[in-house]
Amino acid sequence: MRNARAFLLMLTFVIVVQGPVIAGDKEGARTYAPRGEPVRLILEILDRASLSASFEFSGACPGHNPNFPPLGIVRLGHDPIRDLHKVLADHPNIQIQQDSSGIVRMVERGIPKDILNVRIGHVSFDREGNNGKYGTYSPSSATATILSAPEVVAFMKSKHIEPSHGAGVPGNLVGERPTNQPHLSGTLENVTVSQALDSILATFPGMWVYQNCPARGGRGRDVFFGFFRLQRAGSNVLVVE
Repeated sequence: MRNARAFLLMLTFVIVVQGPVIAGDKEGARTYAPRGEPVRLILEILDRASLSASFEFSGACPGHNPNFPPLGIVRLGHDPIRDLHKVLADHPNIQIQQDSSGIVRMVERGIPKDILNVRIGHVSFDREGNNGKYGTYSPSSATATILSAPEVVAFMKSKHIEPSHGAGVPGNLVGERPTNQPHLSGTLENVTVSQALDSILATFPGMWVYQNCPARGGRGRDVFFGFFRLQRAGSNVLVVE
């Protein structure tokens, strides 16, 4: 593995983008002409419906930010699943549905899911601090904890899977905060990687992302994991963790 330590420093960074053009109509629907990162529009749809999601797709891993498929100009209504079908209409290979847990799943057909199905025996979100135990206060830190489980690290090594990482500021891996702030604590037992990532959404509503990427040397492949919080999705600044 090229840099195991860098893999543990999952990203927390700020993307500044120009907001979408929004125009109301007499029925209350809004027309979006998205500019910049397409994730803005997806987060807006989820935020309006108070939903969380996962997005699994393929493409060239660009480093610090997933390479989302481009979205077109659409008119949004009041059904989030239908709206997501609209904005991804040019990508019929991406299936969209809401599962029994309420999480919206956007999954590209044929994408390898082997790493998502790796089963982890034990993962703890607790840390030891000056005042005893404290939890994990950012989804980037929680993602790093999950992906650094021995079972995941061993699987990636055996399959020649490399994590994609870039020039983002490392997430909050250490540091104590008041317990009244949103945080993860306790442990997970006998869960798959995807189930563990889903558990983050209960504390930090948003969308986790898995991107599968072509190998860079003809052997194995690269993967990208990221987390996008539903935090002022309609503003000009998105906090991406």
